Amino acid sequence: MRRIIVEWQHLVENDLTCQRCSSTEINLTEAMKLLNKELIHKNITLKLVETKLSCDDIKLSNRILIDGKAIEDILDLKVAYSYCQTCSTLIGHSTCCRTILYHENEYEEVPVVAIIEAINLYLNIRSNNAPSIYLNRF
Repeated sequence: MRRIIVEWQHLVENDLTCQRCSSTEINLTEAMKLLNKELIHKNITLKLVETKLSCDDIKLSNRILIDGKAIEDILDLKVAYSYCQTCSTLIGHSTCCRTILYHENEYEEVPVVAIIEAINLYLNIRSNNAPSIYLNRF
């Protein structure tokens, strides 16, 4: 069985994370659940590894890596930064967090469909195993 490591990096301060990262966690859980159902038939499994970051590494927060490669590199996405109220509250001063530009839209959380697309592309799988609810948004 081939195992793919999916690493989620996010800020944790006093055992709390921001709303953007919390939304990405929900999306990542959903994407992995959907993909694992499909990939088991290809003898592939996804393993989630959570990396908790301090405020010193906030520029890396809310990032997903597939076997060490960032999804923005796999999908050739642009990364930007915007003010994040919850991170600012968590760390005690104004700060900006990562966003991604996906299909000409800026997202504060990583969308389910982007995660699925990145993993499929990384594995060189051309199927559309994302439910139409996700694919029809773009």
